[in-house]
Amino acid sequence: MNDTVFRAKSEPAPPQETPQMTKDNVVIPGQVDVEAPFSDYEQEHGKPFLVDHYELGNMWNRTDMYSEAFVPEVNAINTYLDHIIGRGDIGNTPEAVKSELKKIEKIINVRSDQKKSIRIGMVAEYVKFLMKSENIKMESAKYGMI
Repeated sequence: MNDTVFRAKSEPAPPQETPQMTKDNVVIPGQVDVEAPFSDYEQEHGKPFLVDHYELGNMWNRTDMYSEAFVPEVNAINTYLDHIIGRGDIGNTPEAVKSELKKIEKIINVRSDQKKSIRIGMVAEYVKFLMKSENIKMESAKYGMI
């Protein structure tokens, strides 16, 4: 008879704990650092994701004569992103939103060396167009005009 072993007994590896830092720089073992979803980004960071993505800083919501400089653009893009996240087209993560914005910028030929105001303005106008065409599709489907 052969001394062949078909199965070997394996023991599961013990789970490894990775210590994580809290806001107070206190290490809590066993907690995993999870990035907040895109929809909660503004609550957690105090400003919309697009402000950080386009590096608008304090220019996006000034209180002088240029008040609300980029607020309409940021709101239009956020509305579109919330719509496609709610529809399930992309995930609710900042990485998915970054890749979607990169895809949009590639479609409309926006270069990364252009001014921030031009980049965000062009993206905002394109997503407004997408939302209008989506509304037309929804209205025609609602009334059976497909």
